[in-house]
Order: sequence, then C-alpha cells, then structure tokens
Amino acid sequence: MFFVNHSKIEASLNDTKSKLNEYEAQFIVRLARYLILQQYKASQITILTTYSAQLFQVKHFMRGDTLLNGVRATVLDNYQGEECDIILLSFVRSNIEGDIGFLKVSNRVNVALSRARMGMYCFGNFDCLAEKSDLWKNIKIDLIKEESIGKALELYCQNHNKKTLVSKASDFCNCPEGGCLQPCDFRLECGYN
Repeated sequence: MFFVNHSKIEASLNDTKSKLNEYEAQFIVRLARYLILQQYKASQITILTTYSAQLFQVKHFMRGDTLLNGVRATVLDNYQGEECDIILLSFVRSNIEGDIGFLKVSNRVNVALSRARMGMYCFGNFDCLAEKSDLWKNIKIDLIKEESIGKALELYCQNHNKKTLVSKASDFCNCPEGGCLQPCDFRLECGYN
C-alpha cells in the first residue's frame, strides 16, 4: 500500500457538483500501464474514483491504449462488496477551501480502503484531508509511521537494480516498457532484447 500525496488543484465538470483531478487521472492511467508491463494482467487491476467526472477523465486518458483493455475503471459507489488484486484509487479532492465533501464520512473511506487483495495505490491531497477530518489525520499518522506515504513512487528496474522516482505521469518516460533508461542485454523468451 502506498499513498501519493500531492497538492494539485481539482476542477469541476461543467459547473456540476462532480469533481475531477487531471493530475491524478493521468498518473493512475500511466501506473496501470506500468503494472501491466510488469506482467500483471489487466484483469488484476481496477481503477476506482470517488467522483463520476474523474471516471470520465480516467477513461479519456485510457482511450486508445490497447494495453489497458481489461482494466476496470469505475466509481467507488458502484464497487461496494467487490475486490480486485490491485486497486488504484483517486480521491480527487484538493482545493484551497479545504472542502473534502463526502470523504469525511468514515464508512465511505472504509469501503475505499478495503477493496484490494494484493496491493493498493492511492492518490490524493492527504494534507488537506487530514486537516479537515480526524479520521484522515489518524490514517495519515499511521501511513507516516509505516513509510507508506510520499510525493513520489519508487519504481525498480529488476534487470539493472535501478530506482526511478515518479511523481507525475510524465516521469513514467524514465521507465519505458516497465524498466529503466539503461540499454538492456537481457534476452526475452521470444528472442528479443
């Protein structure tokens, strides 16, 4: 489990109450792609969002990438009682006012954080959430103790034992095909390097 903490501001969809966060949507889609390149099956990955506008944003960034066929993307409210091996979760809320909406409701937070069987990556402004909710303050304290929260993910190239930090979607360019930028002499089963 790892929580990527950021302060990128949310937006609203056409003056509706639904919110989106482009930074989170791009990052999550690139992480899903990276995980598939690490030999996880698309069916093992589910992208959850807390707002329907964010779901549309995620699907927009997924469109046309055949590698992502089979990755399920849905809103949290439609996922109660379900699980998946890997959950990529976008909390969306990040604003100057500190409005966290329904993310202050403990049973919704519980549903959000209990859907993964193997691994979970969460994206949100956890400073803002912790400032407005005792529940999130306690979650953040636990995450800090466990070293499970930060501004970037650490990805490793298994062939070169090299670490790459990713804090935004464009950083995944530093680990193309799921590895690193160093040329690889490793021969795949199909015969290609």
